[in-house]
Amino acid sequence: MARPKVWIGVPDALWVGRKDSILAEVVLEEETRVEFIEMTVRRKEGWVVGYGKSRKTEERTTIVTAERVQEAEVLPAGTHRYRLRVELPPGTPPTHELDPAYVKLWAQVHVSLPWRFDVREKASLVARVPPPEALEPRPTIVRSHTDRPDQPRMELGLPSTVLASGHQLAGTLAVFHLDDREEREVLVTLAPLFTLHGHWRTLEEWGLKHTFSVTVRPGGAGKSIPFRLQLPEVPPSFASETQELSWKILASSGSLFSGKVSLQASVEIVDGSAAEAPVRPPDLADERIHAVFSAVVGTRGWRDAAGDVPTLILEVDGLALSVAYAYRGREGTFLISRVTYPRLGLGLSVAPSSPVREALSLDIEVGVKAWDRTHHVDARSAEQTLPFLEEVVPDLMRASNLGKIASWGDEAIVFEQGLTSIDAKALLIHLGEVEGAAGSIARARGKIVPPLAVDVAAWEELARWLDGTFTIGDLSVEGVLAHQPVAVGVEWDEARPARLRARIGAAKALHDVELSLATPAAEASRAPPPIAPQLARWPADWIDLRLSGGEASAATTVIDAAQARALVEALAGIMAALGPAQGPYR
Repeated sequence: MARPKVWIGVPDALWVGRKDSILAEVVLEEETRVEFIEMTVRRKEGWVVGYGKSRKTEERTTIVTAERVQEAEVLPAGTHRYRLRVELPPGTPPTHELDPAYVKLWAQVHVSLPWRFDVREKASLVARVPPPEALEPRPTIVRSHTDRPDQPRMELGLPSTVLASGHQLAGTLAVFHLDDREEREVLVTLAPLFTLHGHWRTLEEWGLKHTFSVTVRPGGAGKSIPFRLQLPEVPPSFASETQELSWKILASSGSLFSGKVSLQASVEIVDGSAAEAPVRPPDLADERIHAVFSAVVGTRGWRDAAGDVPTLILEVDGLALSVAYAYRGREGTFLISRVTYPRLGLGLSVAPSSPVREALSLDIEVGVKAWDRTHHVDARSAEQTLPFLEEVVPDLMRASNLGKIASWGDEAIVFEQGLTSIDAKALLIHLGEVEGAAGSIARARGKIVPPLAVDVAAWEELARWLDGTFTIGDLSVEGVLAHQPVAVGVEWDEARPARLRARIGAAKALHDVELSLATPAAEASRAPPPIAPQLARWPADWIDLRLSGGEASAATTVIDAAQARALVEALAGIMAALGPAQGPYR
């Protein structure tokens, strides 16, 4: 029997605090039974110092995220695609292998096969920490230590102690009381200093240093000498469980016999993409743009958002519209327009097309060549999504002043229009096209049908009962019952609805209650006494009961509104039986 082949598609980098996804393809040459398929992202960090008997090490491995993307099933021959959503939490260190420390990140796909060796495939990942949106200059002057004014000394001036990896370091040097009858070399070094944490010990070790030479011409002592050096690509400053990385600028010249002088300045290194971060616009431009935006306030209901950045807002038919001005230094000026709408439930993701995106996942084509060539569309179901896109895309193609689509998802569409100048007339035209895009989306929502045949009126009634909202695209309801948040939604096997899950909670009083029953009715004897009789009466197709963190959830393979309501009521009864709070189910 042929073994499955696994391919993992990873992004160029995972940015800390931002959502991304990892794709996996499992290729089967024949029908194959699998016990499960699991996708995992792990991080390993640590350090090694010394050799032989004096060698000291520390290493820790963390599971960043893990998901069983396929339960036990006989899979047909062909290619099976899975997606793992990943969001590196704040505080995650960047990946690096800067001796003596390291931080590694990788994705693994585990295909478990009954009575056969499992298939495991790994792919390395790159974690990057986004820089601040704007780098505020932090100028500094550092002087070497000396007891007497006539002793050799050095001064180093930096426009900022915050530096971007891979960019230029500019500054000035001055040396005093050193022999300058001939050329003198000053060594300027970018040096990483690691503080290494381990069990019962903390060590400090220098990493690989990068040294440059600045020449002091004859007669140059006591004079300011400007220099500009190209920094290498290095990890940014960070702190994690096992290590802290700080950066120093070291400068030195001379020797013990000819007079030696040195100094040290602490700097912060940020990710090299910092140069792309927006900078604050000039004040005069701010005043002019504010005047243009103020001139159209009140037109067709547009209001001033009253913030530091010129922004106009409008609410219409349950949609929120905004148009803001953005200045990005050398990149230019832009109008950033956003239309936010109630969630579609399609799993929609539209981005500019690229060869990498085309290779990683299938694309939904609308049938408009100019659009399909420049946009990559991903959604849970092409059949369900196409009527919505076919209503909206032609209108977007006719709009000439919206600019390019920066992002388009289930809850919002964002446009970026580059500008050379802006006046009230051009702004009014732009506002009109934003309103037109919002109108197209509002109309197109009526084209969205449920992912399977259901009684829509019954689902709408379920949403009213929960005083909540109903999303037809994925048959989900969010609301409140007995002062507890409730969520009902379909769990998917790729694009196919697999089962219905209901959640209720979170109750603080039940945070310590932990329970997991695959078949609650059959396993009722394992449950706490207050709820065991209730569970024993549950239908056999109510499965996967989970109590954790003050929340209760369960699933059923029957996907309809009546089943959802009955399951919510049953979960509410369990919460009431376990907790001290009074409610309609006590």
